[in-house]
Amino acid sequence: MQKTLADLVPKTEAEEEATFVRKARAKGYLCRKLNGEGFRGWPDQMTVSPLGNIKFIEFKRPGKYKNPYEGLSANQAEVIAKLRANSCEVLVTDSANDALKFIGAL
Repeated sequence: MQKTLADLVPKTEAEEEATFVRKARAKGYLCRKLNGEGFRGWPDQMTVSPLGNIKFIEFKRPGKYKNPYEGLSANQAEVIAKLRANSCEVLVTDSANDALKFIGAL
């Protein structure tokens, strides 16, 4: 299969996140963008599965970091640590497919 120009150009963080949201919603998941006042440092997306399982996902720009965790701000690292301390599942990724696997949609 021959690659197109779109296959060769790296996706942006926003494109990966949009792909994730579109595919997750198609599988019946609720997706909530956590941005704006009062959500500083929170992961980009909160998802609720059809069975009621809640998971959080922080997206980073694809290919920018060897490990996506390197791109976390101090606020993000603190909020993620608090979520995990409260038994919440959180993924930091640069891949829509990894995020879909994480929530169980693939």
